[in-house]
Amino acid sequence: ERAIGFERTSQKFVTDARYDRFLGRLNSVYMMGGWMNNPFTGYARRLHGQSGFSRFLVAQETHEVVGETGFDVAHERYVEEVEPREDMVYAARGYVSWTTTVDEMIQLGNSFESFVNVEEPEDVRLIGEVSLSLRASNVLSVKTTYLVEHETTPIEGFRETDQMMALTLVASLFGQLPEPVGPPVP
Repeated sequence: ERAIGFERTSQKFVTDARYDRFLGRLNSVYMMGGWMNNPFTGYARRLHGQSGFSRFLVAQETHEVVGETGFDVAHERYVEEVEPREDMVYAARGYVSWTTTVDEMIQLGNSFESFVNVEEPEDVRLIGEVSLSLRASNVLSVKTTYLVEHETTPIEGFRETDQMMALTLVASLFGQLPEPVGPPVP
């Protein structure tokens, strides 16, 4: 193994930016854009935009259940050995997540997301995720995630199912502020 040297067997880069406009306390409309690179599943580049509706189905102090529906448009460019080299995919999106706060420092979550290609309904992408978050401070937390992605129509020459374990440092820039110190203001 040492004689062969470094050999990359996995690579996935993802970045997403999302904006939610709340319509009251429980409902919002959202827009999101993102980029992905995952050559081991056939994607040299995937640019996508998404919009939809989100609703808190349960919004309690210790439990949150969120449901979302929307539409996703993606421009996919595949690795060199795949023909055709690129495609546009239009998909309906469904999403549900459940988060529970065990105590102020520990949070468990899981989610399920589906994308159905509206031009080829047999082309479905399913994403399941289970996570554990540990809060280090009011701004920083550490999150470990197990993710499974399944494509019913994978890119030719690639597997249907991909699994990943991730460790993420999360910074909440606009989280809750700490309670003020001192007597309450009348």
